[in-house]
Amino acid sequence: MIGRLYDGAFRGLGWALYAFMLAPLVCVVLVSFNADAVQSFPPRGLSLQWYWHALRQPSFVDGAIAVRDSKDRGGPTLVYTPDEWTAFLAGVRDGEFD
Repeated sequence: MIGRLYDGAFRGLGWALYAFMLAPLVCVVLVSFNADAVQSFPPRGLSLQWYWHALRQPSFVDGAIAVRDSKDRGGPTLVYTPDEWTAFLAGVRDGEFD
């Protein structure tokens, strides 16, 4: 009887931790359907505009890798093809830039 109680409590704790870890992901997905230009809650309408915008990006469609200096958000974006990025990573591994 006690073993069943502990088993149930352990399972309950496991499910609670699982829900706790997934809750932020669920919130982000729900907010992503907002029709406003700025995210707000509760949403005033539903839209797929954020997904449409993301999927229309040339770097996403072509499989390119875009890199920008995180300290200069308005700075230029360097876009590399997958082959160029692979060559760059190989150079880093080989110590070419040390």
